[in-house]
Amino acid sequence: MGIFSVFRTDAKIGIHTDKLVYYGGDLITGHILLQVMSPLDCKSVVLKVTGHEKTEWEEERVRYEGPPEHQREIWFKEQHEGKNEFFKNKVIVSDFNGTIAPGQYAFPFQYQLPQGIPGVFEYHEKYGRLGCKVEAAIRYKLKATLDVGGFFMKDLKAKIHAVVHERKDPSIKPAYGENTSTVRLLGCIPKGKATLKAWFNNVSYTMGEVAYVKADISNDSKRDIGSMNTVLMREIIIRGRGFNNRHTIKGEVLKNKYPGVKALKKSEQALPLQLNVAQPTANGNLISCRYWLDIECDISFAPDIEVHMPVEIFAPQPEVSGVILEGWEG
Repeated sequence: MGIFSVFRTDAKIGIHTDKLVYYGGDLITGHILLQVMSPLDCKSVVLKVTGHEKTEWEEERVRYEGPPEHQREIWFKEQHEGKNEFFKNKVIVSDFNGTIAPGQYAFPFQYQLPQGIPGVFEYHEKYGRLGCKVEAAIRYKLKATLDVGGFFMKDLKAKIHAVVHERKDPSIKPAYGENTSTVRLLGCIPKGKATLKAWFNNVSYTMGEVAYVKADISNDSKRDIGSMNTVLMREIIIRGRGFNNRHTIKGEVLKNKYPGVKALKKSEQALPLQLNVAQPTANGNLISCRYWLDIECDISFAPDIEVHMPVEIFAPQPEVSGVILEGWEG
């Protein structure tokens, strides 16, 4: 239910959508709200709907100047960028071409989102000795314009950023991982086998939600599993113009430690994982963001037993004020 308004002394305009969140393929419905305080000449009410992904980043580079015996390092930033439009459309919501009397008006509109578009995404950071910036965004925008008559009259405009999530595949089941390995002391002396089975309780989650991983551990070895560890990993890849022009950000996001399993014992555990992450999963052409969970059986003086499971994390619903336009009735 997006709301944003811009006003002049003689009129106000705003946009109201019927839902907080949309998915690829959904029909966006809502109203353009117009409040007129004095007679106003205008031509039309127009809605522009756009969706795009945009990337911009800098990379540190060095060149050497001067003779070989007195070379100097010159550090500089190399610029990269890219933009991809998913759609850009203009809809005439109402055609006046005349004078609007004072009053309140609500013009209904609808727009069909394309199938297969990625969800909203924002990423910003600076890194390195030069403070290189990295910016990546997937955005969807609705912009309402009251085309006002008169050469010196400014049009009245309002815009909102719509929250669009990638549509989930109903056939996908919660991620599952399994690994049976021989526990080898110092990497070579066999001490028996251990099996780790793990699965998520849901297919996908919302940022800030608690995910639960069910872990079934059969430690048939003569070595204790000191602890169960989880590491949430994230990889963001952004692309720009040109072949193989990309920048990758990869690393740990969250780490947790849980009780282990004694030698020749079994254990079933529910491993809670608070998904306090800043970016959702994304699958654009220029921007991709994926998460996976590494689950480790930590065994002293022996290689860990691990499983790796992908997880999708979506943006939460936005909080929007119930005020549509100041002074609006109804």
